[in-house]
Amino acid sequence: MTTMTATVRAIRGSLTLLATVLFALAASAAAQREVEVPVDCSAGDDLSDAVSVATPDTVLMLTGTCEGPVTITQDRVTLDGRGDAVIRVPEDAEGPVVHVDGVRDARLIGLTVEGGQHGVLAERMATVELRDVTSRGNASHGVEVINAFVDADGLHAHDNGRVGINVNRTAEARLRNAVLENNGISGIISFNGAIVRLEERNVVRGNGAQGFTLGMNGMLFTIGAELIVEDNGAEGILLQQSGHAQFLGGDVQVRGNGSDGIAADFGSTLALGIDAFQVPGSVVTENNGGAGLLADRGAIVAVESIMPVTASGNAGPGLRVDDGAQATIAQSTFTGNEGGGIQVAFGGSLTVTGGEHDGVSCEGTVQVRGDVACP
Repeated sequence: MTTMTATVRAIRGSLTLLATVLFALAASAAAQREVEVPVDCSAGDDLSDAVSVATPDTVLMLTGTCEGPVTITQDRVTLDGRGDAVIRVPEDAEGPVVHVDGVRDARLIGLTVEGGQHGVLAERMATVELRDVTSRGNASHGVEVINAFVDADGLHAHDNGRVGINVNRTAEARLRNAVLENNGISGIISFNGAIVRLEERNVVRGNGAQGFTLGMNGMLFTIGAELIVEDNGAEGILLQQSGHAQFLGGDVQVRGNGSDGIAADFGSTLALGIDAFQVPGSVVTENNGGAGLLADRGAIVAVESIMPVTASGNAGPGLRVDDGAQATIAQSTFTGNEGGGIQVAFGGSLTVTGGEHDGVSCEGTVQVRGDVACP
């Protein structure tokens, strides 16, 4: 048995080494076959023409302010702005500034897109990498993802008419180090079975309505990441119409928003931490215009001890469970809120384990158990 185990380990080790070598060789081969083509828009080069004739593995090195719109229709085409280039469309143009239409492994690097209906539109199973891209001043969305995949690192979507990034219709977006601010409605929307994954540190602030909106089976997943949602006009994080969010550890700060800090509504589900996975985290929801944490209209909220909530300074209660919603809360603190510690109303169901609060109020027929009781 010992000899067999050693043999299996040796085989696994060899396979791992082989896979590593093959991956390195593939990456090296990909880099070698890329062809860089300069496009100097300040000298009169036409970006649309350059994109239209680009073949796979072409890297267009942009200089100056280029006129869009452009549509990428070949796999493995890169637009590299080297941190300074801008793609801008004329005032009367329609559609996105950059349209990635059904192609694989498109890349936008170090550039600004502005003035279109959307800054970037990825659709029809496209896969796109956005690295250090700014999308601003577009009439609708900074980035729209429809039935496609976007991997974004360093995205700055601001001052767009509606949403910083809209992820829709079974699309997926992976965000790292994004700043989504001062957009007309929301920083992020995930709807219609779309998935948003947050990694590292992301900031959503100053948007006209919600900071983050999930609905119609739109999903959010994050593990060990930092999320700051602040100073938005309505809810900081809103789950509605069967939206689903799961935070596995990390640091979540929701503060200074115009309505509830975190609101799960209308059949949505919110999970903050899973003790069995042992990924620690914390949630702070403070100084918001409504409740710190709201579960309403049949929503289900679970807060486990490894990721407790601290709600303070909110205009409403620290926690409100209303209209048939269910909440299970562990080791959390609801103190110093203008609306009191905890409210349970109209068919709400609440289980509390440990923690601290400024009292409980109950309205109508409710179910309360654990370390709290109706007066």
